Amino acid sequence: MLTFYCPNCWQIINENEKTCPHCGYELESFSRQDYKDKLLAALHHTIPERRMIAAQILGNLKIQQAVPEFKKILEEERENYYLLRAILIALAKIDHPERIEIIKKAAHHPSGLVSSFAKMMLEKINHNEGIDDWDHFTG
Repeated sequence: MLTFYCPNCWQIINENEKTCPHCGYELESFSRQDYKDKLLAALHHTIPERRMIAAQILGNLKIQQAVPEFKKILEEERENYYLLRAILIALAKIDHPERIEIIKKAAHHPSGLVSSFAKMMLEKINHNEGIDDWDHFTG
């Protein structure tokens, strides 16, 4: 059985709902959104794997509008290393003026895994070592 979520508040809803009973979001308006906006919304999905997939796709598509969201998540998230790693890799793919500063800040993240991964990324970037495929970068 499929589970349906409101793309605005991420509460479980019935399949045939026209409006979210939790937040009042007009569910039909979601189908009119462009793909980029749906991916940006998915960064806040309740299922962690969906958030990680959205981050990966946003990075692969080099969506600049994702950078402020990535920054916010890196500042707020403390526990989900795999999501934060996916966000750091996505940042490396997006040519944005703030990306290096955000990765530098992540090098001081409270999670040792995140900070160490960000430091390895910065080392590669600072040594101008071309990493063609960030998805396979393990440090």
